[in-house]
Amino acid sequence: MSKFKKTLAAAAAVLATGSAFALPSFSFGTNNINFIAYENHYRSNAACAAVGGCLPTANDPAGWQRVDPALTGPTAVIQGDQFIGVLRVTGTLPSGWTPSPTDEFTGYFVHQVTNVSIVAGTNVRVDLGAGADPFGILQAGEMFRLYTDTTADLIPTLTSGTVANSIAKATDGTFWGALGLTGADTYAYTLDNLSVAAADQNYVAKSELALDFVATGPSYNLNPLNKVNSLSESLLGGVTAGGGLVCGAADLANAAVTCSDLVGDADVKRFGFTNSPWYFEVNDPLYLNQIPEPTSLALVGLALLGAGALRRRAAK
Repeated sequence: MSKFKKTLAAAAAVLATGSAFALPSFSFGTNNINFIAYENHYRSNAACAAVGGCLPTANDPAGWQRVDPALTGPTAVIQGDQFIGVLRVTGTLPSGWTPSPTDEFTGYFVHQVTNVSIVAGTNVRVDLGAGADPFGILQAGEMFRLYTDTTADLIPTLTSGTVANSIAKATDGTFWGALGLTGADTYAYTLDNLSVAAADQNYVAKSELALDFVATGPSYNLNPLNKVNSLSESLLGGVTAGGGLVCGAADLANAAVTCSDLVGDADVKRFGFTNSPWYFEVNDPLYLNQIPEPTSLALVGLALLGAGALRRRAAK
């Protein structure tokens, strides 16, 4: 093999996203992370006794009971309630990565209701934050934990069995990273209508997220990230000065624009399968913007140089 061919091959190997191990792949620039999640709405035993609205099941974590999805009105969601669930990533774009039974990207989350504020009439904003995890998986300040997994055990069993079994399958891989709130530029909330029961098959609530990485694990494989702003939500983030996803210098200096590691918007609706331990389904996407490291840029240059040289030699 010629020197240029070796250079090109080495550069291509380094630039390939992921590694020899099964990992989700990400491209430089904007990435869509598509996912599907399942969750339940829980209330503490003390709040159930004081406020009511609970339907205890054998799947409930210690100290908590599932909230009756038929509830409407001011007790349908109250401060201190928790939304607990599991997720699996169904693909990343534009890299084109999709999971297989031995290459999975999964997660677990706990979102505690920190405030319920009226937006208009019966429409409310349900603010979410980190809370004490009844299952003992999340660390302080974490709202999501994500895992890479080469064990073929999640995809067939995510929506069957018990809550504890689903959580165990979603968290038995290698820790990838954790997401949470870090300050004024991060938020998590759901827009809901308390006059409509969550049991309504046709009703869809909307969740908005702007989160930072608060921890990374052994399988974390992202380059440094640009801060981004969600253009799909108007209550907190606003729009970037340049009108795009990536925050520029003016956006970072503007208190009216929130700039975080990752943003997303999702639909929350009734799941509808009677054999599942989960009641609600949440659908994607999330967005982040990955910056090429200087060494990666240099390798791109070498690869292009090698490719050009090979073309010249072929022409001769």
